[in-house]
Amino acid sequence: MALQTFVKVSKVNNLSDARYCAGMGVDVIGFNLVPGTPHHMNPERFKEITEWLSGVAFAGEFEGLGTEEIQQISSSYSLQYIQITDANLIPSLAELGIPLILKIKLDENPAIASIEQLLKENRGKVSYFLLESEQDAYQQDLLDKILALAETYPILLGYGLHPGNAQDIIERSSIRGIALMGEEEIRAGYKDFEKLADMLEVLEMDEFDN
Repeated sequence: MALQTFVKVSKVNNLSDARYCAGMGVDVIGFNLVPGTPHHMNPERFKEITEWLSGVAFAGEFEGLGTEEIQQISSSYSLQYIQITDANLIPSLAELGIPLILKIKLDENPAIASIEQLLKENRGKVSYFLLESEQDAYQQDLLDKILALAETYPILLGYGLHPGNAQDIIERSSIRGIALMGEEEIRAGYKDFEKLADMLEVLEMDEFDN
């Protein structure tokens, strides 16, 4: 299975999502590694899930922690990426030698000038800038400006996407990829993949080759 663009799925917390994503050709699966927060993935559970997977990279998702805590926690996991929200941590975390993803919350940075400044200051220091919003409609007016910035910066788009517009956005812009979100299991071993499947199916390579 191959997808037309780079895809990261965040906050995966169960084997069903992880295996589905890997089977669909997702590039990076993200796990919340902040202790005491919802959907936290401890080292034992992480190992149980990831040992079933192949061909996919793993990202540790951190928010609200300092450099020493992230370094200590990361040592207990096999990670190919570290995702953070605080750009001030980039210089010290670079010492780990693990590629970084800087998540930028558009709801906290609504001005395009503020976003562009963050991108400019950290260009070349991170592998990707992940732009997300919890209010898709509120941030929709920023989309064209963000797509313009993607011509210069390695952006993963994590908002404003749905099956009806994903193909058009990917084809008409220079975004490096998109970011989706994992979902809760209905009960152990049972998942409703409708939302995730709708997005990934339109990105299947065959859909664009027909």
